[in-house]
Amino acid sequence: MADGTSARFSRLAILEDQVGKPKTLSFRYYPFENRELVIVRHAETINEVFTDWLQRSQLSEASYVPFDLNMPVTLERRPNMRKSYEFDPPISELSDTFVKKFAYELKDRCVVPTFIYCSPKYACLQTAMLIQKIIRHNLQYANHCVIRIDPCLDTTYNWMQHYFNKDIDPSQGVYLPAMVTNVHAVFDQIKAQPEGVKLIITDSLAMRILHNSLESNCTQHTIAVDQC
Repeated sequence: MADGTSARFSRLAILEDQVGKPKTLSFRYYPFENRELVIVRHAETINEVFTDWLQRSQLSEASYVPFDLNMPVTLERRPNMRKSYEFDPPISELSDTFVKKFAYELKDRCVVPTFIYCSPKYACLQTAMLIQKIIRHNLQYANHCVIRIDPCLDTTYNWMQHYFNKDIDPSQGVYLPAMVTNVHAVFDQIKAQPEGVKLIITDSLAMRILHNSLESNCTQHTIAVDQC
């Protein structure tokens, strides 16, 4: 988001249907002004690819068997492995590659976030850390991409009770109006931060909440796709 009244996308894809010619994919570029707010969904998780991955991988406290090349090679040790990953799965290997490409695109376009605000969801953290690793590889950006974790950016707040502080009330944020209030509150705080590119990584529902909030206040470039 460039300012309070307008929003830009660095790349806008449009399918153009020309008479007698196949549809082609073209891109339009919009300049960045170092005041953008980039909002993305976390990378694809393994349970979106294999809904039965817990059973097929034989996941337990002492066992994990990857059964596909798209499976993570290893898993981080967490309390109550099976329950933790059931509620909070990792990203797939293919997603790992796509996140790195996205990070290189940000760097090549000189859209390097000063801060990355992300949900405590594991997939969001993995996405944020991969972006941070790629961008910080350039010493010029060694102090960029500082990760800030905010529970209000997550709309599945009820899973945190399984391996975070026991004082967390799992009922908070489960009621939809409470989710909307939480997401709006943290978004307003992020917008109030000093100039610089800021990246928000969250889940699909939080993105929808933010989109609905911005829709009436921002002029957005949209993607036009002709139906086949």
